[in-house]
Amino acid sequence: MEIIDLSSELYHRMPVHPAHQPFIMSVWDDHDFVFTSGNTTMSYKSMSLSLSDHSGTHVDAPLHFDSRSGALSIDQVPLENFYTEGICLDLSHVPLRHCITVSEMELALSLSGVIVKSGVCPSGSVPVRLIVHRYSPTFPK
Repeated sequence: MEIIDLSSELYHRMPVHPAHQPFIMSVWDDHDFVFTSGNTTMSYKSMSLSLSDHSGTHVDAPLHFDSRSGALSIDQVPLENFYTEGICLDLSHVPLRHCITVSEMELALSLSGVIVKSGVCPSGSVPVRLIVHRYSPTFPK
C-alpha cells in the first residue's frame, strides 16, 4: 500500500479557524548557548509552539462531538485506524461558504473513477479537496 502524507506544513501565524487561538511558533534556543561536557562541545536549536488542537491537519476524536461517558479521546483511537485505503473527492471548484450537496459529492465521486459497491460501507478515508486549499501553499496537489 502506498502511504500518502496528507498533513500540511505548520508555520507561524498559519491560517486557523477564527474561533481558535492563533498558531504561534518561535525559536526558543538557536545555538546561542554552547556548552562542553568532557571532550564534547555542543549547542542546540529548539522551537516553542502554542496551538489549538484544531491547528493544521488534524483528526477530531469522537470525544470532540460526543459528550457521553466512554467517547474516545484522540490518544485512545487505535493508530491503525489512520492507515486506510481512500479516495480524494475534488470539490475545489465549489465557492467558499457554499453548502455542498449530495449531488455534488456524487458527481465528484463519479469523476474520481472509483466505483463504490451499493450497500457496502468501505473502511477507508475520503479526504475532500476544497477551495480553501488554494490558500495553502503546502497542501498536496
